[in-house]
Amino acid sequence: MSNQAAAARQRVGLMRWVARILMFGWAIYWVYLIFTGGYGVVPVIYMVLVIAILALTWRQELIGGVLLILQVIFAWSTLGEMRFELNQFYLLMIVPPLLVGVLLILGWWLARYPPAE
Repeated sequence: MSNQAAAARQRVGLMRWVARILMFGWAIYWVYLIFTGGYGVVPVIYMVLVIAILALTWRQELIGGVLLILQVIFAWSTLGEMRFELNQFYLLMIVPPLLVGVLLILGWWLARYPPAE
């Protein structure tokens, strides 16, 4: 195996772990928010969805990445009406799953189709 292929595998592994850590931190934030905020039932459903996607992304990166992108669409269309301030909405509901979803899909792609040597 060449050094370039080993470096590509290392980058894919790093992308996967960065995505997992970001997703885990985001799920912890939602758990904290639910137990301290008292926002009702919609955020609880949202938190359960986030944790289920986190468990799925651990092994199925493509499916998890696509679900996270769909979750962004769900958050944009449904939870945007909950009177969040616009900046808080973008930072907490859109950016983390979008970033993690893109990282997971990109990691899946690079693992399946490595760059040519």
